[in-house]
Amino acid sequence: MDENSKKIMNVSVNGILNPGDVGPGMSVAYACLCVPIWANAMGFGNTEGFALTMGVVQLGYFVLYLVCGMNLLKCGNTLSGGGYVIFSAAFGLFGGLGNIGTAVSALKGIPYDGMPCAVAFLVAGIYMLFMLPCVKNSSKGDFLVFFGAGVGVTAFGFAGLGVLAPALDMVGGFGVLVSGLSAFWCGVAGFLKNFGVNIPCGTPFFK
Repeated sequence: MDENSKKIMNVSVNGILNPGDVGPGMSVAYACLCVPIWANAMGFGNTEGFALTMGVVQLGYFVLYLVCGMNLLKCGNTLSGGGYVIFSAAFGLFGGLGNIGTAVSALKGIPYDGMPCAVAFLVAGIYMLFMLPCVKNSSKGDFLVFFGAGVGVTAFGFAGLGVLAPALDMVGGFGVLVSGLSAFWCGVAGFLKNFGVNIPCGTPFFK
């Protein structure tokens, strides 16, 4: 009986497949959120319904970002894992509840104060900018993901605090769009690389 158990145990352990890479899929998921944020910054979807929808979606991303970040950290990827954890708090939690708060405040006639979200965006954006030296030798695509996110989220933070609000909202939108499109390209490239198809993401900006 004991020998049979050991044999079954050995078969089970040897049969475990190597875990897949969550990075490429999460990059595309990140891009899916960046596009409507850019559209809103350009003046589209300025309704309570849009804010409520985005708020609910962002709360879902809070869980998605957090799980992905912890997975990457567990695999030893401190850079991407830390970035997703920060985004889970800023974009997911603060951003999601902030958008829901915007819709509920408008419905109830309560003056809305977005300062907590603005501060969270500002902190997250500056954090992303501080991460740029860590990716200076990475591909152009990877660098633009962090650069666009850093510039965009920092701009949203300042705009939320009332600093050059209309102009910086547009800067934030385009920054996030650049980050999202770059993430989409790198995500597709990362996925296809697992199957022997190499798509270039650009040589590094710095050497």
